[in-house]
Amino acid sequence: MADAMLSAAAARLIALIAEQARYHVNLVRGAEKEVRSLAEKLESIRIVLDDAENRRFKDKKINYWMSRLEATAYEMEDILDEWDYAILKLHMDEHDSDDVVVAPAPKQKIPGEIGKLINLRSLRLCGNESLKELPREIKNLIHLRLLELSRNKSLKELPKEIGNLIQLRHLIIKKNDSLKELPSEIGNLIHLRRLNLQKNQSLKGLPKEIGNLIQLRHLIIGKNDSVKELPSEIGNLIHLRCLDVGWNKLLRQLPDSICRLHELQTLNAYKCLRLLGLPKGVAQLTGLRFVSVVAWGCGWSKLGLLKNLNHLAGVLSLAIILKNNEDFEEVVEDARDAELRNKIHTQKLEISFLDQIDEMEEEESSRVRMDVLDALETHPNLQKLSSYQGSKLPLGWIVSPLNQLRKVKLSCCNNLTSLLPFGKLPCLEMIHLNGTENYVRRH
Repeated sequence: MADAMLSAAAARLIALIAEQARYHVNLVRGAEKEVRSLAEKLESIRIVLDDAENRRFKDKKINYWMSRLEATAYEMEDILDEWDYAILKLHMDEHDSDDVVVAPAPKQKIPGEIGKLINLRSLRLCGNESLKELPREIKNLIHLRLLELSRNKSLKELPKEIGNLIQLRHLIIKKNDSLKELPSEIGNLIHLRRLNLQKNQSLKGLPKEIGNLIQLRHLIIGKNDSVKELPSEIGNLIHLRCLDVGWNKLLRQLPDSICRLHELQTLNAYKCLRLLGLPKGVAQLTGLRFVSVVAWGCGWSKLGLLKNLNHLAGVLSLAIILKNNEDFEEVVEDARDAELRNKIHTQKLEISFLDQIDEMEEEESSRVRMDVLDALETHPNLQKLSSYQGSKLPLGWIVSPLNQLRKVKLSCCNNLTSLLPFGKLPCLEMIHLNGTENYVRRH
């Protein structure tokens, strides 16, 4: 497999050089010589792979080397995809001759003659409020690499002929308010790398044929108010890096099959208010670097799912639910199980509490909040800490002089009675207090 992947990578490197020359762009100054040299080295490596492939299951060292090589080849493919996408986007923005941006007048259709543009590489049909359908002749655009259909409010369906565009790499379908479903033929787009389906308010879901898109790297289906579930076939997208289902208000669960997506790096389910939690198997997706889920706590996703996700980077946002008649000690222990101290790449931690507790238990819940924060001890590399609702702040790890905290933001702390000894934080640059009126009055 590594043999084929390296050959493909080398061929794509050379092809991208040709793309740059064709469109008169140079995304990386002076890179052509280095890229050609890299392509030659890849070909040299490929020559010895046949023997290595035969020996990999007999020699542990060779097997390890081959596994690392395959992982590197996948990373190269991702970089090449981004390069290819950037070239196409730049080319489109400059309105070169091979790009078409069609804006039909009211009551006008896209002419069938568009199918004669067989060398077309990118096509954008955006902001056409009266566009209801696409001509079937679109199937003739066999060299199309990027297709964008956005802000076409009257577009109700896509022709099944879209499945003929087998060279398509990037498909963007956004803000088409009347679009209710995708044709099953979309499963024929086996080379697709990026599928963006944001803000199609009438879209009910994805066809099961989506599972055929095994080369897909980015699947974005956020902010669709009518999506209630995702097909289990999504688990076939074994090379998927990013799954974004954020802000889908009716989405109740994610299929267990997403636990097979071992290449997944980003999982965004933020503001899916009816989502009952993540599948437990997500804890095995150790390559995850960004996870955003609105609710953690009893009856929701367990914070302990984060235990082995030590590649988490950037922002980690935790909204923790505390409820009446809940075993608060279990919540604290669950927070400790997250082992945030091992997340050395996490730069910002956002913590908020969504209490569902009677006023008579407020004092108890305030204590639990402090205990949970203590249990969520982070690595000293953390740069930013924000959001907290409570009457006190824990003194433990937060004020350790080893911390590199630069920014602290406290919000909605109307019952705050004391502040942290911020003077113990040598790197602190900014303190933001919001909603601490009662503390200000008392002092």
